[in-house]
Parts: sequence; structure tokens; C-alpha cells
Amino acid sequence: MLRLKNGGSYEVNTGSLVLVEEKSKDFTVTPFEELNLTLNENLSGEIKYAETGTKYVLRTYFANKEGGADYLIDEQTVGDPASISVPIPKEGNLVPTGQYYVTSFLMTEKEADLNGDGKPEKALAAIARQPYTEAITYTNTLQPNAPANVNLALAGNEAMTAAWNAVTDVDGYAVTIYQPDDDGNWIDTGFGYDLKKSEDGQAPVTSIKMALTVGGAETQESKNLSAGQTYKVGVRAYKLDKESKGAKYYSAESKSPAPGVYLPKYTPLNLNLSVNDTACTKDENGVYHAYVDGKNDVLKVSCETKDVSYKVTRMDMDTDNEIKVEADGTYKIPEFEGSLMFKIDGIQDIAGNTAQDTTSVFLLVSVDKTAPVLTLSAPIFYADPDSGKYTITGTADVGSQIIYKDNDETKSVYAARNGSFAISGTLEGSTNTEVLSLYAKDSAENASASQAALITKQKQQSGGSSGGGSSHSDYTIQASANAHGSISPSGTVKVRADADQTFTITPDSGYTVADVKVDGKSIGAVSTYTFEKIKGSHTIEAEFTPKDGIKQAKVEELTESILLKARSVKTAKENIKVRLEMNKESAAAIQELQALGYTVKYKFYRSEKKARKYKAKLTKSSKVYVNTQGEKGRRYYYKARVMIYDQNGKLVDSSKLTQCRYAARIWTK
Repeated sequence: MLRLKNGGSYEVNTGSLVLVEEKSKDFTVTPFEELNLTLNENLSGEIKYAETGTKYVLRTYFANKEGGADYLIDEQTVGDPASISVPIPKEGNLVPTGQYYVTSFLMTEKEADLNGDGKPEKALAAIARQPYTEAITYTNTLQPNAPANVNLALAGNEAMTAAWNAVTDVDGYAVTIYQPDDDGNWIDTGFGYDLKKSEDGQAPVTSIKMALTVGGAETQESKNLSAGQTYKVGVRAYKLDKESKGAKYYSAESKSPAPGVYLPKYTPLNLNLSVNDTACTKDENGVYHAYVDGKNDVLKVSCETKDVSYKVTRMDMDTDNEIKVEADGTYKIPEFEGSLMFKIDGIQDIAGNTAQDTTSVFLLVSVDKTAPVLTLSAPIFYADPDSGKYTITGTADVGSQIIYKDNDETKSVYAARNGSFAISGTLEGSTNTEVLSLYAKDSAENASASQAALITKQKQQSGGSSGGGSSHSDYTIQASANAHGSISPSGTVKVRADADQTFTITPDSGYTVADVKVDGKSIGAVSTYTFEKIKGSHTIEAEFTPKDGIKQAKVEELTESILLKARSVKTAKENIKVRLEMNKESAAAIQELQALGYTVKYKFYRSEKKARKYKAKLTKSSKVYVNTQGEKGRRYYYKARVMIYDQNGKLVDSSKLTQCRYAARIWTK
């Protein structure tokens, strides 16, 4: 049997093959099956040259291009090859709204080696295809309208704000960031947002602040997202098909206008803070500190960069919390008790734009009306008889300034972290005795009473053997250790000139030596140290840190001691800003956790009930959270937990919600 594509008359060329006349007469040529369908409102027609007893399957597709097969719209087993009818849908939720071309494929079972194992298996294979040139309009009843008035604008600090009009009854928005290539074509950066309904069913937001350059090291996906580039934003609304387990139906995409928005680089300002003409210093967390007496205190903010404005805000009030600038460019610190945190913003205009870059720092001002305590380690200090060199040692409040006069010149040293200090000098010429007057002053200008240190070259007498007497000089070594360990001997240790003195440093169980300092200089984590041939007074201090084995217990102890208090205030946009406060003990616990190498973050929660059903909203390093969504007239309660992470970013502990006093506020917009 011969199978030809079409029926008709054919000439058979056999070459050298001789046909037997009787057997070559009246043979039948059977063409391949062929679709013969007509597209009107629906498809109708027949299968030409269908074989009796063969099972046929007809699949019909929508496609974006003629002859394609993007979306299957119908599949049927052909009952009567001579009478075929295929419905063509005009609406539903099969495909997105649009113009499509129809293509039909005729299929039947064939045997083929599908797995490459030499074993043929039956599978459907296409044997005929019929495309149609007429485009069909299809309307997806679940597809929402496209967002209108999509806009992209600078927000400052290498951030942009995208906004658009809300689309009624949608489940979310897909936001895509575009950037031009070398040919000026807008390409998808691969960076975007999926903005969903809130957990309580509130409509998805219609604006978002995008920090395009934040995130650490560049990746292949984010390498184009940097300052000094131009961007556009595209927004699609979508609905969820709940019957198909979360399938999304997107609207057409609306883009922000050409030519896009240029993102300038943000350079942080170097702000200088001083209180009462004393420069403020910052701790390891970047917080500046100042100590005042609480009366007529003045803050001054400056910057080397030109055309910078400033905003000073006190952080303990819900309203009227901005401190207005005085005529001379300073800010009067209000009278208060205890400690008060201030936020200082340095604001710089972005050329050609209404947006501004803002550099923010924090200043903790503490009222201190207590004079520091100054204690000398001995009433008399012995100078070297030959050189006249001497060392005065003692203790004072940590960080206080020890002020004295040396040859009518005012000098000073600072007390170390353990409170110890040492003043070295020389008795000049023939001077054998001198009285040095000194006092301690803290940063709040509180001063201790003056004390007199007697310095002499006279050798201290001590009893000798055989009824005779011998004389020698005595020096002092001030030995101290912080918590969780000891140093032996400790305190004020007297030693003879040219003698040796060994100190032994012993940590408590579960702790190890962190550092040993001799005369204020680190010598490392040693277990012993020997002063050899002593010719003057010295200091030695030991510090200890927990071993890894007890760190977790220490973390749990500190975390359990942290108490938070939430406060809320309405913003200018009628959102609710929640700020966390804590007492000195809690702040000290957090500082200790950070000193141990842990990262501290805050996880914010919201509830409609005062004491239960709190749902997590977000986790951040800042103690401030802004709630931007809510139901008008509903009261919301806010709490937070402290989250403790190790150096690898692993969560090791967290506080309980019961350790936070809630804040409450009615949603009004």
C-alpha cells in the first residue's frame, strides 16, 4: 500500500524494477489525514481521509502569533470524523485578555522509543495542523484594569517613591524596575515588589519607597541597581483565582513617564556636635553622648559641607518634639531629669529636585549633678632619688578628667575604663619634695575637691637585721580586675626599688582572660605578668569575658532583663508611628549583648486585642515602626520583642511580648 499526501493521478517510476502487469493494475493511493475546518463563531468541519477504526484527538489552542500553541482551550476525542464542532470561548479565565490566533492539531496514537531504552511505547503524536489567520478577541473576566497615573520620584538617600491610582477590588500589585540599555531600550532589572493585601484584609498599598542600592554586595541580579543610573517603574494589578489555588491574573502594565528618573548618589554628611562648647563623642553603636548639669545647656550642630540645614528632635514626646533653632544657630536643650535622646538631621537639597538627602545621628544627653570621686592610692609618692621621676596613681569616675599643674602649666589625664589613672613627672634639679594639687572633673563640669599628693626623693625607712638599719625606696603598683575574675596580689601593692613583682590573673569558672593592661597599654590575654627591677609606680588591670559555653546562659539572662515600653503618635500622613523606650538597666543589657558580639533587632507586633492575638509585622534594627495600613475607627495595640542574633545571623534568643508595655491608637484615615 502507498500513502501519499493527496489523492490523484501519479506516475510510478520503478527504474530497473519490472512491474507484473496483472498486479500493478487498479492499486489504491490513500492520502494522509487532513483537517478541513472553518472558523466562524466556532470551529466546524471534518477530517478528510480519516481511517476507519483509528482514534483521533483534536486539540485547539490560542496563540499570540499565527500558527502558535500558547494556551490550550479545547481537547476532544473525535467521535465522528465527518462532523466536528469546537466551541471558541470569548470570555472566562482561561487566558489573559487580548487578541489571539486559533490553531487546531489532529493527533493519534503512535509507537515510539520515548525513554531511549529500545522499548516502544504508545503516545499521542500530531499528524495534521490547521492554523487560522483571523484574530479572536478574548476577555478574561478576572483580569483587573491597569493602574493609572504611575509616577516615580526621588525620595532622597538613594531611594525612590513609586505611586499610582488604586484599582478597585484587586488582591495586589506587581512592581517592576526598568533601566535603559546602551541602545536606549528599557529592560527589566529583575528587581521588583509584590504588594499584597494585608493579613487583616486591607487593600494593598498604592505607593512604595524603594531603596534601590541597599543590600550589601552586588549580585548578578542586582548589579545594575546603583546610584548614577536612570530608572522607570512598571505596575500591574492582579487578582487571585481562588479556585485554581492562587493563580494570578494580571492587568496590562502601566509605566512611569519617559525619560525616567535619574538616581543621584547619596553621600552622608559629617555632622559635628558639641554641648556647652564640648565636643560630643560617639560610642561603638554610633550614639553620641553628652553630660550636663541640666541648666542653660546649649547644643551646636555644624558641618563642613555648605548649604546644609538641621533639624533637632527630642525623642521623648509624641507632639511638638522639634527643638527650634536659636538666633545664633544653636539649640537650647530643655531642662529635664535623667537622660534625654535627641535626633539630629542634617538635610541637603538635591540639585534640580524637591527631594532631600538626610543624614541622621542620635545624641544622648544625661543630667549629672554629682561630682566625681577622686582617691589617691597613697598619701606619699616616692620619686627616684637619682632621676627624680615619679608616678602618682589613684582612681576616679570612669572617663573623668584629672587636672593638675606641673611647673605652672595646667595638664590633665583621663580615668580609664576601670577608673584608674596615672600621672608621671620629674622632680627637677635639687628639688627633693613637691606637693601636687589635683582634682577630677566630669563632662558635666562637676568637679571634686582638690587633693594634695606629696612627692619626695627621701628614701622610706624600714627596719633591718642585726639591730642595724638599712634604707630603701618603696613604689606602688595599683592592681585591679573587672567582674568575673581576680588578680593576685590586688589593690595597692608596695614593692622595693629594683625588686621584681609577679601578678597572677585568674578568670572565674566559665570565663577567660580578655585583656591585661599595664600602665594603660594592652599586653594581651596573659595569665601572669612580672614587673622587673621596679624603678617607679605602675598600674595593672585585668579584663575577663565569658567562654562560648556559657554565652547562651548569659544571653538568656540579659534578654530576660530587658523591659520595653511602646509609645505611639500620628504622623503628618495620619499613619501611626510606634517608638520603643527602655530604662537604663535594659539599655545597659543591650549594650552588653552587643559587646559580646551579638546583633540586636526589634520585632514589632500589632493586635486588635489588648492582651492577645498579636501578629508580627516586621523586624528592623531601628526602635521605630510606622504602621501605614488600618481600618478606620479601629483601635490597634502595638508591642515588640528584642531579637538576638549571633555573628552568623542565627537567632539565638528573643524577649517575650509580656516584657513590652503596649501602645494603643485609633486608626483615623
